[in-house]
Amino acid sequence: MAAAAPIPAPAPAADDEIVYESMPCIRIYKNRVERYFGSEFVAASADADAATGVASRDRVISPEVSARLYLPRIDAAQADAKLPVLVYYHGGGFCLGSAFNPTFHAYFNNLAALAGVLVVSVEYRLAPEHPVPAAYADSWDALAWVVSHAAPGAAAAAGFEPWLADHADIWQAPGKGHTFHLLEPCCEEAVAQDKVIAEFLNH
Repeated sequence: MAAAAPIPAPAPAADDEIVYESMPCIRIYKNRVERYFGSEFVAASADADAATGVASRDRVISPEVSARLYLPRIDAAQADAKLPVLVYYHGGGFCLGSAFNPTFHAYFNNLAALAGVLVVSVEYRLAPEHPVPAAYADSWDALAWVVSHAAPGAAAAAGFEPWLADHADIWQAPGKGHTFHLLEPCCEEAVAQDKVIAEFLNH
C-alpha cells in the first residue's frame, strides 16, 4: 500500500502578511501590530513606594491620553511647599514604549524622590495605529492639562487633579510670561513669544 501523500501546510492568511518589521522590537502585519519591547505593564502605587516614599497614580486626561503621576514624600513641615513639575514623554520612535512600563516606573520613583519633583509621565497614542502627528497632539493636550491647573477655578474643571493643584509649582508670571504654553505652538503670537524667550536665554 502506497504511503499517503503529506498534507501540505495551509497557506498563510492574507492578513498575516508582514508589512514591516524591526526585530526584536516590532512586527507590523496587515491586520495587527506586535510589539516585543517596552509594552510591559506595572500598576501604580497608591501607597508610597517602600524604597523611595513616592506615591503614584494614573489619570485619564482625554479619551486618547492618560498619564502616571509621581508625588514624592512631603513632610508635615513642608505641607504647603510647591514642587517643580516634570512632564515626560517616553521615547520609542512614537511606535514603542509606555508610560506604564516597569523601567520608567522605577526610574521616576527614584527621580521624584531624589530631585523633589512631581512627575507627569504621558501615555500618548502610538503609530502605526495612530500615525504622527497624533502623538504630537496628545503630548500638547497633556501639557495643556497640566498648565490648566494654574487657572482660576481649576478645581471645578473636568479632569481636575488634586496633586497638581495642591503641590505643583506651575509657572505663573504677570502679563505674557506663559503665553507660549497656552497658545497653539505654531501661531504667530506663540512664535513671537518664543523668540523673546530665546533672546533672553542667549544673553
